Amino acid sequence: MRIIEPHIHCYSRTTDDYEKMTLAGIEAVIEPAFWLGGPRTTVGTFTDYFEHLLGFERQRAASYGIAHFSTLSVNPKEANTRPVADQVVELLPAYLQRDGCVGLGEVGFDRITPDEEEILRR
Repeated sequence: MRIIEPHIHCYSRTTDDYEKMTLAGIEAVIEPAFWLGGPRTTVGTFTDYFEHLLGFERQRAASYGIAHFSTLSVNPKEANTRPVADQVVELLPAYLQRDGCVGLGEVGFDRITPDEEEILRR
């Protein structure tokens, strides 16, 4: 049986987790961008994160025979941190064209603020 894991956060996985995924038959994963648990304070922290997902994490998964794909976004919690969120929205089109990026996500609302709505619309 071929298995695709459609929603997994590999950023926080250990190599043991990758070994177990391989043994379970997982051939591909899709990792949505997510909030790391603390506010990102500059556009550079997003750049580093996106590069990690599309570079290091793809290579790490491939070393276990797993194809790694990502969806990228400004997390709803972080949409309230303007102008950082505005700068990230400007960066996203280039990242959405990169190999391994299959779409925009994880998006939605946190506190349903005007800033969150504006960033989500953009």
